[in-house]
Amino acid sequence: MVKKEEYIKAVKEGMRNPEYVRNIGIIAHVHHGKTTLSDSLLAGAGLISEELAGEQLYLNYDEMEAERKLTVYSGFVTMVHEYQGQKYLVNLIDTPGHVDFSGEVTRALRAIDGVILVVDALEGVMAQTEMNLRQALIERCKPVLFINKTDRLISELKLPLEEIQKRIEKVIAKVNELIEKYAPEQFKNEWKVDVQSGKVAIGSAKNKWAISFPWMQKTGITFKKMYEMLMNDQLEELQKKCPVHEITLDMVVKHLPDPKKAQKYRIEKIWSGDVNSEIGKKMVECDPDAPLVGVVCQNRADKHAGMVSIARLFCGRATPGKTVYLISEGKETKIQQVAIYKGPDRIVIDEALGGNVVALIGLGKVSTGETISEVKDIAPFEEIKHYAEPVVTYAVDVEDPKQLVKLIEALKELQKEDNTIQVIIREDTGEYIIGCLGELHMDMIMHELKDKRGLKVKRSNPTIVYKETITKSFGPIEGKSPNKHNRFFIVVEPLEDKFKEAYESGLISDGAVTKKNEDKYRPYFEKKEDADGCIYVYKGNVLINATKGIQYFDEVKDYLIEGFKQAMDAGPLVKEPVTGVKVKIVDAVIHEDSVHRGLYQIVMATKPAIHEAMEKAGIVLLEPIKKIEIMTSMEYMSQLINELQRRRGRIENVEEEGDNIKIVAYLPVAESFNLANEIRSITAGRAVWYELFAGFQPVPREILDQVIKSIKSRKGLE
Repeated sequence: MVKKEEYIKAVKEGMRNPEYVRNIGIIAHVHHGKTTLSDSLLAGAGLISEELAGEQLYLNYDEMEAERKLTVYSGFVTMVHEYQGQKYLVNLIDTPGHVDFSGEVTRALRAIDGVILVVDALEGVMAQTEMNLRQALIERCKPVLFINKTDRLISELKLPLEEIQKRIEKVIAKVNELIEKYAPEQFKNEWKVDVQSGKVAIGSAKNKWAISFPWMQKTGITFKKMYEMLMNDQLEELQKKCPVHEITLDMVVKHLPDPKKAQKYRIEKIWSGDVNSEIGKKMVECDPDAPLVGVVCQNRADKHAGMVSIARLFCGRATPGKTVYLISEGKETKIQQVAIYKGPDRIVIDEALGGNVVALIGLGKVSTGETISEVKDIAPFEEIKHYAEPVVTYAVDVEDPKQLVKLIEALKELQKEDNTIQVIIREDTGEYIIGCLGELHMDMIMHELKDKRGLKVKRSNPTIVYKETITKSFGPIEGKSPNKHNRFFIVVEPLEDKFKEAYESGLISDGAVTKKNEDKYRPYFEKKEDADGCIYVYKGNVLINATKGIQYFDEVKDYLIEGFKQAMDAGPLVKEPVTGVKVKIVDAVIHEDSVHRGLYQIVMATKPAIHEAMEKAGIVLLEPIKKIEIMTSMEYMSQLINELQRRRGRIENVEEEGDNIKIVAYLPVAESFNLANEIRSITAGRAVWYELFAGFQPVPREILDQVIKSIKSRKGLE
């Protein structure tokens, strides 16, 4: 194993040459072998024991991860790999595969330039494989492919060589289909993976071997030879001749971009500023002598160091004592320490250069996605957009009232660490409501509160988050301010599907629409006048100024936006969030005296009018849906289908593979609780299943009244 002094020296030397840096992540569906592969890569780099690699799961160092054998938090490590006589610095992030922790994946993607997509050879491309690859491509992270657990096709399925090759070709074809679908237009062909180019490695992370086409040419060990060695129990020899770490990291170095290359096309996508400005050019060039600019991608609370911010630096140098600005928060702070991660260990260094992923101590309780810069007036980086959203809420409380202040502080910290967590304080009941992605996500939150922060916390039963929308247009509705001096005429319309799809996929995000960014929104509107008048996007809804020459409109615009936001936060039917609604202000009369057009007057003129227009258009209540995939023996098929249908599940597909089946179904989140225990009971534990957030669908008419009554009763609206 490499000595600490040698390791630090190699890392510092590597940082000085961006051409020899690779910022990468490992992404995959849950249990496809990401962390096991990470172990093998770390062992090859001399950071952990080769004997323990694959079993140690070095980057799963939290108690909850070790207990559940599941990656919950992204793991960070910096290592050095030698390729063709040149040393390369590899900043690696091992991400979770479970849907409840998909926020960790999205945040990690902002920090990196390329990904190793891991796919289980037996299970193939699964639901979360697709979602994680889609997010990577949207963030302009180039992929390479590692087909893992290939030996399962031999040991478990007893497949002949030709059939194994067909399975692998099928995986590659499916991955390329997704790249064609989601990659940026200019990279759809260049980023596709194939065996001949060396962008695909095939092997077993646990058994520490792999092969690729360049390696076959180098060693003479063909696919057929690999098959024969496995059939003849020559695993040890295969491990020595085809070490998984060398094949995989060679593929990374050769095919994934260095930061100088990647930032040329990534900055224009992830930064809201002008790439032709002076600081924009510095970032594009990854200039180490420029002012420091970076973005916080992850936050970790540390009982000794306080909040540790993991950041991607795009230009400049991070050094202890350097003053930086937190752009979105409008604050000034100082970097106290600069460090790199080696799994659970944080190693302090004296300097980090642009183009690297590092840990910064001293920024304080900064939010994920925050822009850090030595330049005060720089534009911020784009919001980190998650495709999954909180669909389950829990009320939490402390057993000891003396711990209430600590609970509030802890919840604020958790929100900054994980922006898929929502915390709401209900003023009418004093309850603290946590919105999360699912049961496992809430288990992680409770683990953070109880085990890490020592709070005695109790939680309620889960509550589902519904949404309200409209399917027809209505208006104009006149809204008057309480003082009768201001009038607004409002129309509501369903938002275009292509706008909703772009919003859900992260192509567009919340915030003001300005002259600088309006072109980004324009393609998703059907009418030019809607695109021209769009002034704000909020939670999948848009506010449009369709007026002409109204005096004082700009002076009250911020107040109109506030009224719009309040109307969208709690709809008129059951006070659930609104989605997919276009709100147009088509005419207005605004008082000339600012005293008579304050915030309260404008909000009370617009919010009730928006709700009245929605009610007259006809409100639809939407419920969150999960996509469920269950793999098990054929004998359990009918019982599983009956159980899913009993829970209002819609069976999408049933695929047969020999004696096994894969059931694909869509299931309301409200009906999914305790499903895991039912599946185990029906199959006697002989099933593998996965779930994925699949958006919102209308509540069926036959149970709509019952659901509305239940929500109103819970909220005290009756």
